[in-house]
Amino acid sequence: MQDPLPAGNYNLVINNGSDGNTIHDVCQTPLTAGVSFPFTIVGQPPPVIDTILYNGCAPSLLKVALNKIVSCGSISNSGSEFSISPGAHPIASVQTSCSGSPSATDTILIQLQNPLPFGNYLLTVNNGTDGNTLVDTCGTSMVSGYNFPFVINQVTTAPSVQTITFDECKPFQLVVNFDKPVACNTISPNGSEFAISPGAFSVSGISLNCVNGMATHAVLTLSGNLPAGNFNLLINSGADGNSIADSCFAFIAAPYSFAFATTRAPAPVYDSVQYDRCSPNTLKVFYSKPILCNSVILNGAEFSITGPAAVAITGVTMDATCNSGYTNWVALNLSQPINTMGTFVLHNVAGADGNSVQDTCYASQNTNETIAFNVLGKPAANFADVLQFGCVMDTLVVSHPGGNGINSWQWTFSDGTILTGPAVTHMFPVSTVTAAVQLIVSNGVCSDTSSRTYSLNNAFAVGFTSSADTVCRRRDIIFTNTSTGNNLNYTWNFGDGSSFKGQQPPPHSYAAAGNYSVTLTAGNNHFCTSDSVRIVHVTD
Repeated sequence: MQDPLPAGNYNLVINNGSDGNTIHDVCQTPLTAGVSFPFTIVGQPPPVIDTILYNGCAPSLLKVALNKIVSCGSISNSGSEFSISPGAHPIASVQTSCSGSPSATDTILIQLQNPLPFGNYLLTVNNGTDGNTLVDTCGTSMVSGYNFPFVINQVTTAPSVQTITFDECKPFQLVVNFDKPVACNTISPNGSEFAISPGAFSVSGISLNCVNGMATHAVLTLSGNLPAGNFNLLINSGADGNSIADSCFAFIAAPYSFAFATTRAPAPVYDSVQYDRCSPNTLKVFYSKPILCNSVILNGAEFSITGPAAVAITGVTMDATCNSGYTNWVALNLSQPINTMGTFVLHNVAGADGNSVQDTCYASQNTNETIAFNVLGKPAANFADVLQFGCVMDTLVVSHPGGNGINSWQWTFSDGTILTGPAVTHMFPVSTVTAAVQLIVSNGVCSDTSSRTYSLNNAFAVGFTSSADTVCRRRDIIFTNTSTGNNLNYTWNFGDGSSFKGQQPPPHSYAAAGNYSVTLTAGNNHFCTSDSVRIVHVTD
């Protein structure tokens, strides 16, 4: 027959064939033409599903066993006859192992696009794209809308958060460690399954250590830095419509909460200050730990200095390690050197950015943090002097007022003499043309030097000559002044009661014979005098 004969009552009618007769027996007796033979085709029950089998958990392949063979031609390759509910579980294809003629099978393999999580399901059979359901070899179709319930057993427990790792130096990050590997494709790319409570901390990014589609932990990047405190990690359904599952698609029941605590690294503190103790114009401030360069305002607004003199900070410089983001010290540049002796205090304050200096763990320095430093002050070697000119020795008296902790004075004179003390006296012969003194003062750390030169040259010698030792009376004699020295005044006494004031007297004569003592007296402006005497013989 060209087509299968449906169930029903039928008659088989005998007619003459194309050979002109009916059917003959062996005795050549023909069947009577037109004779009919009644018969009945008994109706067969439609095919049904016997079992649905699968391997493992969350299967993507279902093995559907039928109670009878069905025509392979009644099964579409796309599996359009089948659907699974509840939920959306697209079918990728079906596979059959057909044999016989006509080709038939009693087993259908349904390939799903995605693994099927544990739960209770219905496999529904409807008319496919070929217009029919499954048809057995007797032509009986499976009833459209046929449902077969089946169960995907839960063989694993849902994953949970085992620990949360918090790094004080990365307070914007959490590492969520699961108690078992979780399926990476169940976590949204933006980490929308995760939230932090309390506080306005959202998840801005996520990274997974996926290996073969499974991850053991998730690194969450937060919108801000978590302070020290107690928090909860919340897990809900993400943008992908589900929470987080293991390889068997056992999903974490939402809402899920895991409590964790955060700590804060100790705040950085001032360690030391390096500076010129005499007259600092820069302070190099060292910290107890590396400092974030971008937390330091370059105009120095996070620092202030108090003390016995006003100090202004004009800016800061930092270590070359800022190329890597951190510095071990900050150099404060001052508007002018500190020359005042005393104790100064460096203060830490919040800058215009709202925070003080931060370390590489984002811990802010306390704004009440201070460190003191002592400035000895640069000593000044300026000194006072009194020069006392004498007739034999000139006396130089020098003194220094001290201050700024000065405890050492060294006076070095041009004749090689060295004296110590805040005030000393030293004498030079009046024949000394130029004298000098150098003072070095020190407070044990700082020193200064000052030098001065003095013009002395106040020695003088008195002498004169006469044109003759013997002269007749009323004859002129000439006296010539041969004295040497500076700024001298002269008095001539000729021995006959007459005198002359001046350097060179006019010619002189005597009225009477006799021996006369001629005296030249020279003096300077320091009240020193000296005489020179010659005897002149006067004859008739």
